[in-house]
Amino acid sequence: MKEQLEKLHDEALLSQFSIDKQLKITISLTMVIQRQLKLLAEKTRTPIEDMDREFILANLASVEVTPEATENAAAVVKKVLAK
Repeated sequence: MKEQLEKLHDEALLSQFSIDKQLKITISLTMVIQRQLKLLAEKTRTPIEDMDREFILANLASVEVTPEATENAAAVVKKVLAK
């Protein structure tokens, strides 16, 4: 219920401003992300600034992020940068 009230608050806040539709969508998604990160921080007692991609993936998707997965992702980035 609290999330529904926060979403209603966000919508009411955004509706007061003349903002480009695409930007409004981006801002709405950012507000949802902020709420989810806040909940994750409270649940795990981890400050948001200490959360890395692997932490977020592991906790929101309930998967085990192995060092190999992290290395594979880094290899993809390295390969793209090499082009």
